[in-house]
Amino acid sequence: MYVLHLIVALSRIYWGKDCDGKFLCVVSLAGDFQSRFMQEKLSVKEMHIDLRRDASQNSQNLVLTLERQVDSDLFHTLCKSLVASLRQVTLPEVALVDNIDKNYFQKYSDRSSVRISSENQLETIEGKLYLVCFSLAESQENAMAMSLNNLVDKIAALLADKDVLAIFEAKLADYGYIPLPDYDSPKFFIANIQDIPCCDEFPKLVRSGLPVGIIHVNYQIELDKIESFACEFGRVLGDI
Repeated sequence: MYVLHLIVALSRIYWGKDCDGKFLCVVSLAGDFQSRFMQEKLSVKEMHIDLRRDASQNSQNLVLTLERQVDSDLFHTLCKSLVASLRQVTLPEVALVDNIDKNYFQKYSDRSSVRISSENQLETIEGKLYLVCFSLAESQENAMAMSLNNLVDKIAALLADKDVLAIFEAKLADYGYIPLPDYDSPKFFIANIQDIPCCDEFPKLVRSGLPVGIIHVNYQIELDKIESFACEFGRVLGDI
C-alpha cells in the first residue's frame, strides 16, 4: 500500500492506494471499536468501509476503499471533509462516529444517479440523442479549473453581439448573480465525461410513452445501471 499520512489531534490519517490501485483513506484509531462499528455500519455505493485490526500498533484502522476510479474526485473531497472534521477530535470513539456519520456520505451517494427534469428531456423524433454526464472536481491548482466568475467572464467574451450580451447579463441578474469576490472560489474542472446513447433499450420515460392522464414526470437514473450503453465522446461529436 502506498500512503501519504497526515497527523491530526487524534492520530494518523493515511491517503493512498492498495495493491489493486484502488484509492484508500485510512484512519488509525487506538482501541477496540468492532462492536460499535457493526452497530453503526452503513453501506455506500461504489465504496467499501471496513474496520481492521492493526496488531503491530495495538490499534484499529477504519478503511474507506473506492471501488471505481472514475469517482476519485468526489472521494478526495469526501476524505478532505473527514480530515477537517477530525482536526479537533481527541477521543477515538468520537472519530469513529464522525467517520460513519451518514451525513458525510449523502452527497457521495447522490453522485451515482442523474436527474431527468421532464418527459421531454430524452424525447427525440429524429436523429440520435445522447445523455452526456460531466463529473466536476474541485481544485485551486488545476490550470483548467474555473470559478463561477471565471465561467461567466469566459461566456461573456464569446458573445460579440452587444444585444446578446445584454440579454445574457439580464438573465444572470434575474437569477441573482453579482460578480462578487466570493465567487472567485471554489474552482472546478471536468474530471470525467460519460456519454450514453439514448437508444430504444435505454431506460427512460418520454412524453410519447406516458399513460393517458400523466402530464409531467421527473426521475433519476442510476448511472451504474446504464454503463453498458456508454460510448466514446468522439462518437458523440461525430454525430453532431
